[in-house]
Amino acid sequence: HPHWLDVQLEDRRFVLGKRYALGDFHGEAPPRDIAGIVRQGADTLSAICRHADPHWQCLAFRAGGYALGNHSDLVLKALWQNGIRVESSVAKGYFLKTRDSCVDFRHMPSQANWWVAPSGPLDRPGTEGFFEVPIVAVPRNPWNNVPFLLKRVLHRRHYFDSGGIGFHDARGQGWDKLARLFPFTAWHLSFDYHTHSARGLLRILEGHMRAHANDEHIYGAAIGHPKSIGPYQRQLMREFVNLARERFGGRLTFATYKQVYQAITGSLSTP
Repeated sequence: HPHWLDVQLEDRRFVLGKRYALGDFHGEAPPRDIAGIVRQGADTLSAICRHADPHWQCLAFRAGGYALGNHSDLVLKALWQNGIRVESSVAKGYFLKTRDSCVDFRHMPSQANWWVAPSGPLDRPGTEGFFEVPIVAVPRNPWNNVPFLLKRVLHRRHYFDSGGIGFHDARGQGWDKLARLFPFTAWHLSFDYHTHSARGLLRILEGHMRAHANDEHIYGAAIGHPKSIGPYQRQLMREFVNLARERFGGRLTFATYKQVYQAITGSLSTP
């Protein structure tokens, strides 16, 4: 979330800058350029995690707000140079346009997973490079969005208030907010929302797997922001894991990105 580099604290309130995605820092002088930001992030994570595991590697990436479209060639190049080998920003069918960014994953490859060349683009399968592990997703439209809108009111007690205001909520214009009520985008397999149920998340997983029924292996990501997860969301995650194991048995494995990378390459060494 590189937009925090531009945030100012004034009178105990955060004042947002104009830039949001990594690509928005194109043309900045080092170390505030794209390459410098990626390097600082990878080095900081490595310094922290290697206290626990001396062999720890910063291996996977998800763009803040999924915003990887702007100058994605430069972003991917910087990621590759810093040892990132798994890309996981894509949620097939997801579309969101606000005054700060535009995320459009409506025209991604048909297969469950694909290779992305070190300079991109994301939507063109390659033979080597990053291994794309998309976020599990199914189509979202105005019709199946209606139950979600009702649950926002009916299940308000499940909401976990982290005390913050979302970036787009704070800056969104009226038309942006109205468009989100009638979306043609995608539902994510996410534990963040107070409107989801474990069975609803299971239906998202089942829909994603049906969409890729011809693939021998399907690697997909589930997501959740720690700042958005309270008691209900933790229980939701627990119930979903149990339901998914009952539904798919030995065909389903919950794995880390490290384990995925080992499975597809047979090694953890990176160039």
